[in-house]
Amino acid sequence: MDFIKKQAAGFYLNIVVIVIAVMGLIRYLQNCKTSYFSNLGTNHIVVVCFIVAICAEIIFLAGYEIIGNKIVFDVFPVIAAILLTIGTILFVSSRVNGIAAIMTFTNNASTMADLNHTIISIVVCAISMILTIIASFFKVVK
Repeated sequence: MDFIKKQAAGFYLNIVVIVIAVMGLIRYLQNCKTSYFSNLGTNHIVVVCFIVAICAEIIFLAGYEIIGNKIVFDVFPVIAAILLTIGTILFVSSRVNGIAAIMTFTNNASTMADLNHTIISIVVCAISMILTIIASFFKVVK
């Protein structure tokens, strides 16, 4: 109970960031397997960016809990924000042509389902990116 009492808003926001970033990574990997976008394959840079960003957030939280308020841990939210931004931008850039083609030429039920999945996946990745930036302004421990 003492552990929960000493946590500040930043701790909970970073937990939410980790969960949403994992959801974004899972949705990206699922999107790579949809029928329309499967020919693009998986961009390994996007996957690495998301995995390293998630690890940076976990190291940031664990470091604050184990060692305390050290200036060296303040770089991890910045790393996570940069990597989530790069991953999201690469994800969007690889899907822009497909989204335009679906909306203009190949507008059927299957491709619209793939488009819907893509848009939701991009939104989840963008939310994790924005929340990382917001969470970096809050204290982790009271």
